[in-house]
Amino acid sequence: MNKRTEIAFIDAIEGDMCRVMIGGKSTPVELPRTCLPKKAAEGDWLKVGFELLPEMREQKIKKVQKMLEEMGNNTDISKSPL
Repeated sequence: MNKRTEIAFIDAIEGDMCRVMIGGKSTPVELPRTCLPKKAAEGDWLKVGFELLPEMREQKIKKVQKMLEEMGNNTDISKSPL
């Protein structure tokens, strides 16, 4: 499965940062405030989605590979965790 959804709780908003508790174990995650919907406030609940973007991974690998080749480095990074 390439997509997963979790429930999250906005625990705190402090300046430009916020603390969101994600998943059943309420794992705390610090995020920029700009990641939240505009009207989100402390105490609100969110549905958070994570989706794999394999095309983005391939695109970034190709870009880095090209840069390495231009520098004279022939290292194959196709299996790299970029």
